[in-house]
Amino acid sequence: TFFFTIASPAIRSSRSEYVQYRVGQVIRHKLYGYRAVIIGWDEIASAPDQWLDEHHQDHPEYRKQPNYSVLLDTRDRHAHKTYIPQEHIEVVKD
Repeated sequence: TFFFTIASPAIRSSRSEYVQYRVGQVIRHKLYGYRAVIIGWDEIASAPDQWLDEHHQDHPEYRKQPNYSVLLDTRDRHAHKTYIPQEHIEVVKD
């Protein structure tokens, strides 16, 4: 398993027009169904290449879109944090 810090050190005062979600929003992963809260974002993926190659090898387009650091709901998954591309996110409304 490859470990890296998923929180970008960059301090931002505003979001880019391409970043659709904000820190603090509760989301659900569209493919896997787990819930999480957004704790950070990057306008394009900033994870190490080794991690991106391992997790997104079949989807190079994920590198060029906003990616989000999320804190997982441990009732849904055992991991605590992950990093997901914007197209896999939907906001939890209830």
